Amino acid sequence: SPLFIRETAIFAIMRQLATIILTLTFYLSSAQVKQDTTTKCKIEIYIVNNVQPEPTKECRYCFWPTAKNLSDSTFIKDSEIIGYEISNDLHNILLSQSALQRLRMLNKSSSSSNSFTSRPFAVVVNGQPIYGGWFRSDYLDTPVDWNVIPTPFDRDNNGMLSIYNGYMSGKIPDKYGDPRNSNLLIDCLKISKRLK
Repeated sequence: SPLFIRETAIFAIMRQLATIILTLTFYLSSAQVKQDTTTKCKIEIYIVNNVQPEPTKECRYCFWPTAKNLSDSTFIKDSEIIGYEISNDLHNILLSQSALQRLRMLNKSSSSSNSFTSRPFAVVVNGQPIYGGWFRSDYLDTPVDWNVIPTPFDRDNNGMLSIYNGYMSGKIPDKYGDPRNSNLLIDCLKISKRLK
């Protein structure tokens, strides 16, 4: 009968609409979860206050920063970390011009010779300090057995800074592993699509 045909057609249309609505709901919720994960992933670099290396026979410059060691303000913000490369034993971080300018000012404010010996920093992911290291003047010939970003920062490296696993002939002892390869850090770099 015409009534039966009309009811069947309406039912078919309603079923199609329900399928479309469910599909859209699933897609939008998945996109929101992905966006939330990316938004929550934040990498920052802080200057570290009141920290001393914990010299041992194996490691003279080792230190593990805690939240209470971090300076009051972020030194390099998440938005200023543009990219990150890992090539063999070298980690390179690509920074914005504003971050590089701040590093140059750190150089200039440290001494009259526009350089300084060393200043501790911490790499922080989602508010959690992951590892410490040293901004260290490259004119010093003392080996360092911890993470080092050599200075000065006025060279033209296209915004790229290298983070070394030890410096000069120094190397982080095997028992500490390589703090730069923290799963939390690497996962955050992948999620935010900054790992090259």
